[in-house]
Amino acid sequence: MVLVVFAACIMGFLGCRKNQDLAKEPGGITLSAEEIAKNESFIGLNDAISRFDPQYLMRVYKDKRSIKEIVDRSNDLLLQLQTNPESPVFQQQIADFYHFRSVSELKNYSASITENLKVLDKELNFKKTLFVEGGSQLYFKARGLYAKNKLDAYPNNARQTTGLWTEFVDAYFSSFDYNTYVYDESLEAALEGGGGDECNGESCCYERTNCFSQAKIEFWRNVAFYGGSAATSLGSVTAYVGTKIGSLFSPIGAIVGGIAGGLWGGSVGGIAGSTIAYNIYNASLDICKTKYQLCINAKKG
Repeated sequence: MVLVVFAACIMGFLGCRKNQDLAKEPGGITLSAEEIAKNESFIGLNDAISRFDPQYLMRVYKDKRSIKEIVDRSNDLLLQLQTNPESPVFQQQIADFYHFRSVSELKNYSASITENLKVLDKELNFKKTLFVEGGSQLYFKARGLYAKNKLDAYPNNARQTTGLWTEFVDAYFSSFDYNTYVYDESLEAALEGGGGDECNGESCCYERTNCFSQAKIEFWRNVAFYGGSAATSLGSVTAYVGTKIGSLFSPIGAIVGGIAGGLWGGSVGGIAGSTIAYNIYNASLDICKTKYQLCINAKKG
């Protein structure tokens, strides 16, 4: 409990703050969230990283474990893989955990993450724009619209379909629930960024929604940094992400060093980085909830 409180205090210091309005052209980006959501590389990146989201395992593959249990297990697998990133045995365990048909398919997804990040960096100056005011909010909104576009492409009777389903059809329609979650989450982020009016003046509620907003901002920054195998030229950003964020969470902090040091390149850098980004995000949400409860308890005396 002491560690959670300490981490919560650190998170507060780092700035679980109110989202700022999106700058008209953050970092020189002139594309709207709607246009980014239709970008081929952005779509490919989101298709790939979604496979490593604990919510994806729960909603598509009906994993009965809690978010914490999934995060803890994935951290254990990453720590194991870190000892020998090219071990076929360790890679197979990761592939099985995330329901890939083979290690080759797992590596294809990892390569897709890394390559799409490179293309986005070239086309949109992706890594740089994530670290200017409004940048991460823009991409988080674009992810929500990406999910909405997928929902709009489903048959109108997607939820009503009955009968005997093949494994493919079952997985296809199960992803409807996941994309609904991603879209709804982007709407929640918009409310948080709008000042948290749903809090009705309650200060602890404002702090919680601002903390959630900051966690969403950091998610995309971590995807860009760790998912790209720390493919660099981020300068001081390296220290910000690597020490200010990653080291707060154990055992994630033990994994971060290998990513930040570029030790996980090649075939597993993309999947390791995406998993870390999701695990930091979920740990951050837990800290936000803990801070909120501490605030409420303090008010009660």
